[in-house]
Amino acid sequence: GLRDDERAEFGKLAAIDKELGIRFKEAVDLAAQFNTELAAGVILKQIDPLQQQATAVLARFIALQAAHAAEATDAANSANRSMVAGIAAAGLGLLALAALTAWRITASITQPLGAAVAAAARVARGDLASDIPVSGRDEAAQLQAALRDMRSSLASMVAQVRQGAEAIDGASDEIAQ
Repeated sequence: GLRDDERAEFGKLAAIDKELGIRFKEAVDLAAQFNTELAAGVILKQIDPLQQQATAVLARFIALQAAHAAEATDAANSANRSMVAGIAAAGLGLLALAALTAWRITASITQPLGAAVAAAARVARGDLASDIPVSGRDEAAQLQAALRDMRSSLASMVAQVRQGAEAIDGASDEIAQ
């Protein structure tokens, strides 16, 4: 729609157009009566100034339209910049959330595996007394449970071997006496 200042200029154009219509009719009537000098006077003294006024009003209207178009363009550009900034902020937020999620997932995998590797290293060094804690129900927890069971089985075997060695030692002492 038109703004108030544009409507005002259109109103001026309508008034000028109405006056031009009257003056053209007057010039045509005079020309039809073969009164060309008076018709030329109406054209030069009344119609030409009205045409110049109409041209000036149209120029102001065009300038108003250009200014309003520039304002609308600036508003659209500003809204666009705001939208782009919002989308960029949301994107950065999602990126940070994705990075945090990736870090948490990585930690949830590497920490239990690190504990399992440390437990396996203790068993390999001969430490069969240390407990191997199991937390969770995932594959890493299953690995920790299997390592704990292996440690318990090895500890039981070592205990049985010791008992057997002590029994042999005791029997050999008895035979030696």
